[in-house]
Amino acid sequence: MTWPRSTTFKLLTAASLLSLLHVESAMAQTNITVPDTDKSITYSGQGTGDAAFCQHTANGNVVGGQPGCYNVPSMCAPSAAMGQSPDSAAEFTFKGSAIYVTGLLYSISPIYTVTLDGQATDVDGVRPSGPFICAPLFSAANLDPNADHTIKLAVKGPSPARNMTLDPQGKDAVFGLVNFIYTVPNGSSASNTTTSSGAGISSSTLSASGMSAGPANTNTAAAASTTSTSAADGRRLSMSNRTGRLILALGAVLGVLAGSL
Repeated sequence: MTWPRSTTFKLLTAASLLSLLHVESAMAQTNITVPDTDKSITYSGQGTGDAAFCQHTANGNVVGGQPGCYNVPSMCAPSAAMGQSPDSAAEFTFKGSAIYVTGLLYSISPIYTVTLDGQATDVDGVRPSGPFICAPLFSAANLDPNADHTIKLAVKGPSPARNMTLDPQGKDAVFGLVNFIYTVPNGSSASNTTTSSGAGISSSTLSASGMSAGPANTNTAAAASTTSTSAADGRRLSMSNRTGRLILALGAVLGVLAGSL
């Protein structure tokens, strides 16, 4: 049977619509933010763990009577895990296609060793800041989304780029972790607490493929957790949006097919 040219065009259009919907569905991804307080993160090193941020007055001065607090005037994160032990470390296991590490960094932060699935990468945590800031520290993409991956962030030693006036002997470096962020396909299950739609942290923050480390856009480090929802709500919204697009696409396909009869 030979279809009229107009009918053939309509059928090809319908096939294209279905193909585009399949590609869009396959590319849709969600970020899962794992804050430093999440029980899925394992810490090591004496005293390493969730720490108190210094409270400030309206004019920016540190309120007295807060021994041991960390000075984070920007309050760029609700909390962070800190440690002053030379063997401070954090380990996390996830299943996803990408991983991002946000650190709490400043001018005498250490060099970190980031080990992902057995592959070690050294990262300099020094940032030219006075107080601590939230900043991207490491990222890796193109991971197998169906496999379990383990990442470990550990202090290696003092950075040669540190502020020598503040830490001439290299003995005052502080471990600082804000969160891990990993990427999963929309609709995937996740045990952690916050989500952010869209893959990656931001288009200007971290590399889209392979591994990257070191300074990036320090203003967007906590972007994924700033506009997050609960994981369950995120999955429901994702499924709802995909269902809506599917209905619209199927309606368009049926309309094209009806017009060809």
